[in-house]
Amino acid sequence: MKKLKFLVKAMLMLYLFSITPNLFGYSITSLNIIPEEGTKVFLLCVESKGSGMIDIKIKDENKRTLFSDQHKALNSFTQKINLNNLSNGQYFVEVENEGIINIQPVIVTGEGISFDSAESYKLFKPTVILNNSTRKLDVNWFMRDYSNGKVVLTDASSNVIFLEKIENQLIYAKRLNITKLGKGTYYLTIENSNQYFQKELKVE
Repeated sequence: MKKLKFLVKAMLMLYLFSITPNLFGYSITSLNIIPEEGTKVFLLCVESKGSGMIDIKIKDENKRTLFSDQHKALNSFTQKINLNNLSNGQYFVEVENEGIINIQPVIVTGEGISFDSAESYKLFKPTVILNNSTRKLDVNWFMRDYSNGKVVLTDASSNVIFLEKIENQLIYAKRLNITKLGKGTYYLTIENSNQYFQKELKVE
């Protein structure tokens, strides 16, 4: 039974990777950080193609956003970012498109900025597809680690309609039957220790 479950998860993972370009629109094709020596300034160079927007954020260790900007994903761009106002410590450069968050930790010291590109990683956003014709709601999420989380569906008055815990798994795949839901606005919250997402849904 365990072997069968492993094979099913492996097949699902391969399927998710095969459809990832279509779901997530890999608009970020290259990402480079070039520090200016002896300063707390760096150039962020992003090569992109696709649709939507690319969000740039600098966050501290408490996940507070200290800087944010936005660019169209159609064009590659270079942006100069100045961290002179930040105290020494670790920060995170996040470059985000519609489906993926690219994260590069950086260290700010009195002598400037340093980082190790090998420490960069990606977080996949959940994909949520609401089909009002079939009254089905598909939720898929490829997580970075096995941290526990939960998926919660609420109505506009915060009444819980569906709640499921995510425990010891990397891949979450669920199809919800929403035939009993009335027309209106609903909110789907998906979270674990590393990520938090909320999506507004319009059921017609």
